Amino acid sequence: MPLYRFKISDASGKVSETIVEAENQKDAVKRLRARRAVVLSFLGDANDLGERNKHVFKRHRFDPVDFTDRLVPLLEAGITLEKSFQILGDATDNPDEKQLIHDLRRGLHEGRPLSKLISDRGKLFPRIYGSIVEAGEESGALAEVMAELRRFMMSSQEMKSFLISSSIYPAVVLVVSIGVVLVMMGVIVPEFSKVFTSSGKAIPAATQFLMDCSSIVTSYWWTLLLVIAGILGLVKALQGDGKVKTSWDQHILKVPLIGKVVHYSNLSRMLRTMSVLMKSGVHLLDTVTISSKVLSNTTMKSSISSLTTDLRKGEKLSNALSKSEYITPMVTRMLAVGEETGQPGEMLGRIADRFEEDVKKRLKKVIALFEPLMILMLAIVVGGILIIMFMSILDMSSGL
Repeated sequence: MPLYRFKISDASGKVSETIVEAENQKDAVKRLRARRAVVLSFLGDANDLGERNKHVFKRHRFDPVDFTDRLVPLLEAGITLEKSFQILGDATDNPDEKQLIHDLRRGLHEGRPLSKLISDRGKLFPRIYGSIVEAGEESGALAEVMAELRRFMMSSQEMKSFLISSSIYPAVVLVVSIGVVLVMMGVIVPEFSKVFTSSGKAIPAATQFLMDCSSIVTSYWWTLLLVIAGILGLVKALQGDGKVKTSWDQHILKVPLIGKVVHYSNLSRMLRTMSVLMKSGVHLLDTVTISSKVLSNTTMKSSISSLTTDLRKGEKLSNALSKSEYITPMVTRMLAVGEETGQPGEMLGRIADRFEEDVKKRLKKVIALFEPLMILMLAIVVGGILIIMFMSILDMSSGL
């Protein structure tokens, strides 16, 4: 149901803002009056707390991983869901999280399932969150399912942190390299240009080219910024074009080293999601549909999504996956063993672990190759500039 935001006054006269789930605005007012609240003003729709409700969730400071990590121990201790939310709400200093927990508790009081409340706040939680919670509610094992969800989210966060930390040093090297070149072209070369020009001698072609490049950097730097901004804007626009993105995703998988990293990182994320959903008791068709949505590569996503037709015909998951060119034979063979032993979810989790380790090793190789390449390129550019200037100085000296 839609969400509506109001400013209200409670029985004690305290004024506050609140969010109500209702069929329409009139129904929302009725629900507030049923709570003996006085409606002071209507503040607008709040259907997307992650986007429209920016004054409540400014900068999206709510962390679903930390929220789940603190909720699971309370549920495992046998504390009711409503009481767990109360404890979390009292313990947090984050106003965004406090408001969210307050809204979740109110939804529970109104008889709405937690999975529905989470689905209504889609951008604050991962895509699979609501489906896994729903499976836990239906099975009556919410604490166990939430514990599995926590392991999944912690693993995903660890992988994301590894990717970010691994890219910091190459990014620093790239920025420093660009900075060194800009300093040389914008400061050092112009000083030598004055000397070459005042000498009155013929300037070699290589030196003239270097001076022209320096003049562009110093005189038209704003044009360079506009060009860079235009390129970034064009790239962003092309990413929104389905045909361009599909073509890009197809070709990126074929690039040496990088292609395998993209392939295996997507595959590990999908298999990890499948593992959690299957162990939580989610229907197989829903498991494949939800898991395909976590794939960032559209080519792989299209290939996996098409497998639901085979599953509807009664085929095993391992047989259906074997028809996709992006699923390795190792995955289908190990999954087939898991299906025979009645533990496909556990087997998928182990396969995902292997792919995550493989991604880390391959990423380290890419970074290990990138670093010397960047240093070599910097040495070639800086060395080339210095050699051109040095040769020009020698030519000037020989003519004296």
